[in-house]
Amino acid sequence: MHGIRSARVLAMILTAALGLLAATAPWNGAAAAASHTSDPAGDPEAGPGHGVPSPAFGISPLLDWTDNIYGAAASLQAATGTRQSVALEAGAGYSVPHQRISWRAGLRLDAFPGPSDRWSLLWRRWDGTAVLGRDGEEGWALAWHREQGLEQQVDWEFFRGRLDARLGETAPSEAAYLHLRLADGWDVGPVHVGVRLESLAGAVLPAGGEFYSSLLTLPVELQGLRVQPWLGFSQAGQSLAGHAFSVGGAGSLPPLRGYEPGSLRGDRVVALSVEYRRPLPWLSDSGLPILSWLEGALFTDAAGVLAPGETVRQLKLHAGYGGGLVLSVGPVTARSDLAWNEQGGFHPEAYLQASF
Repeated sequence: MHGIRSARVLAMILTAALGLLAATAPWNGAAAAASHTSDPAGDPEAGPGHGVPSPAFGISPLLDWTDNIYGAAASLQAATGTRQSVALEAGAGYSVPHQRISWRAGLRLDAFPGPSDRWSLLWRRWDGTAVLGRDGEEGWALAWHREQGLEQQVDWEFFRGRLDARLGETAPSEAAYLHLRLADGWDVGPVHVGVRLESLAGAVLPAGGEFYSSLLTLPVELQGLRVQPWLGFSQAGQSLAGHAFSVGGAGSLPPLRGYEPGSLRGDRVVALSVEYRRPLPWLSDSGLPILSWLEGALFTDAAGVLAPGETVRQLKLHAGYGGGLVLSVGPVTARSDLAWNEQGGFHPEAYLQASF
């Protein structure tokens, strides 16, 4: 138990340090551009009330790729100062695995301290969660988000509530965790290199069964060819049984297409995904925009997991391969894949995911 507690303390420190570093690091691109744009709220020529806008109503997509929840969020937003606003927000999404509605509601503060920052205080009843081995949560979350385009992102969240509240399980119940996600990318000549880190540390309450996990991926892309190595580890006390990476299918992290969901389980994972996409030439000249966006894809995934107590020498890699059709529209990609595993098993999938 002492070893678990020490590891948890170290994970919490590293998670907080990474979040602080991301929050204080200089961001270019959209933030710099936004800081130099004109501000209607501060322009006396902008109209009545010196340009202060009235409350505005908006609707935005609510997409949870990892847990297969898709829906929309509505917000009522009003300006509070120069480039800053406060909003009441409510959203709901359909959980495909559980075939029911998940929802959340709360308060959002935009553009503080920078134009691309967002703070949220939300209560949610959600069929997804960042905690490995759990299928839902219900409680309060305080979150901070910074985004520059589709790739440069930082998310920090503290959650306090119940795990598996909607599944009728009695344990574990109360829990608290700190969740951090970082993403960035750079162009090195014709090659685009990225880095993505997801780290979580928390405890089951009140007994104090600690848990933590981290998953790192380094995607590299060159003219439609994308190579993604993955490396992850997790650990938990006995009070959080089932806390482990669950690998299988396109929706798992990391993906292992050609296998059923949950085919591999372990507290350490190593994986590699390779995919090549190419526009379909006989459709690109059809004159229909939606067909010209359609691409063909060839892919192969390999992954291996280690259970507690196993060594690297016991690592066995499992492979899946196949091809499919890809349609990307903005940040959303719709896919239809035909995948096989190394034993010859066939596993077709149709799903949504974030764009390449």
